[in-house]
Amino acid sequence: MEDYYKQANAEEKDVFQQYINKYILFYGTTLTLTTAITFAGCLIVPLIRSRRFPLEIEYPFPVDYQPITALLYFHQVLGMYQVTCQVSANVFLALLIWYTTARFEILTNKFRIVTKYSDWITCIQEHQVTLRYATEVTICARHFVLSTVCCSTFVEILIFLVFITYLVSEMEHTFECAEPYEKKIYQQYIDRCATFYASSTAAVFLCAVIATMMPLIQADQIFPTDAKYPFNVEHEPLKSIVFIHQCVAVWQCFSIVGLGVFIALLIWFSAARFEILSHQFRMVTDIYGIAMCVRQHIKLLRFAQEVIIAFRSVILSIIIICTWAIVASGLTIVSRSMLKDKIQFLTLCISALMEVYVCAWPADYLIDASTNVAQAVYESLWYNQDKIFQKNLNFILLRSQTATTVTVSILPALSLQYYASVRICKLKNFFYIINILLKYNFPHCK
Repeated sequence: MEDYYKQANAEEKDVFQQYINKYILFYGTTLTLTTAITFAGCLIVPLIRSRRFPLEIEYPFPVDYQPITALLYFHQVLGMYQVTCQVSANVFLALLIWYTTARFEILTNKFRIVTKYSDWITCIQEHQVTLRYATEVTICARHFVLSTVCCSTFVEILIFLVFITYLVSEMEHTFECAEPYEKKIYQQYIDRCATFYASSTAAVFLCAVIATMMPLIQADQIFPTDAKYPFNVEHEPLKSIVFIHQCVAVWQCFSIVGLGVFIALLIWFSAARFEILSHQFRMVTDIYGIAMCVRQHIKLLRFAQEVIIAFRSVILSIIIICTWAIVASGLTIVSRSMLKDKIQFLTLCISALMEVYVCAWPADYLIDASTNVAQAVYESLWYNQDKIFQKNLNFILLRSQTATTVTVSILPALSLQYYASVRICKLKNFFYIINILLKYNFPHCK
């Protein structure tokens, strides 16, 4: 790379400079931030938070005496430095890849202006050299890229699990510290939703059990699904491998309802806390009580936003997957398929509808519960208080009129109204497509 750059002419160096100007800000900012975070974690965090080590790690032995304290401190600093060096290694790999890309662009410019046969031969030879160099870079970077992807995926999953653990622990702590009337409200929510969610979960997993047992029920079916493979699957051990793979895939598809129920649990809990807060606002009588309710309101708004941010992408994936399942199932139902296939896809279509409803129902109730706080503030005894008390209530009224909504990407806020409007629209489009297929004599829709 260095030899090529030293021998490059002015036009080629100009191409390299364009690449540098385009990406130096991103990579420079990335390296600066990772270095600053590492420095802050190693030196500043132990001083601010009055702890011995940069990371909160528990050891199975005493660490409050020397030289163990110093050794563990330097061990953690070294570990954080190694993580930072991984970013530098990735930037170096990106440098080699960008350099290879720039050489291909330089070669492309040469091919555009070539006029002689000898120049063609030179460009072809340079192309072969560039391809060989790109292959060498790919081979060298392959294992580093794989390790980076694996480590990044593991870290993302770990962060997500830690965040979920925080939300669950916050929910458990709130319930443990709840007053008797608050627990009564939680119990009302449980009684209202337990039957629906328990029956939905049981029905979905019953369908998964039936799907995996289909080879035992029908003699002509050797796998849970009628998937077609471009190779022979009737001999062992390939038959068993495909069977296990399909069983795992079926259980993964149906297990998404468990994730949806967990999301609904956190949303229902947020709605219940809003209702409890509304009850507290109705009972407030002094400025100290209103200050405590305001703190609870801010804390609750933060918790609700954390729940929405944590599961926003999951809800989006559920909506996309269920939409695709409804459309595919509808096409199979109206086609000239066998009755058993239509029953299977009708069950899949109902399951997809219920899966979206599992999240839409609590999201719609969260909108009402968050805005009911304003009504509860208005129903309090504000007219018997002084002007300072009334002014504070005005700010709360303005904030409470903004509903807490479960927003997913560019889609509207998730609610029962959105759920019903989207389903009706999809049915209209679906029957419109069927009408066109029948009009042009599509054989499978007759």
